Amino acid sequence: MTSSQKGSKKFAQLEVLKIKTRKRILRTKPLIGKEVFEKEDLSIRELLEGNYTIIYKIIDKNRIDILTIHHVARNLVDREVF
Repeated sequence: MTSSQKGSKKFAQLEVLKIKTRKRILRTKPLIGKEVFEKEDLSIRELLEGNYTIIYKIIDKNRIDILTIHHVARNLVDREVF
């Protein structure tokens, strides 16, 4: 494995760790994310973490569903997330 590959793997692991931390925050503060105004459903929200958007749906006070984790540089409109 080259040093570039090792660096990429280390960076990817760090990004995953940050996203998992955000996921834990959502368990206790599901309203922390902003509403996705493109959808007329107030239960669908998004939370940014670095270059990624975590789009989730609040099901009830004890459950949220992660709909997607999406890189902000990519076009979300073409994906059928909702």
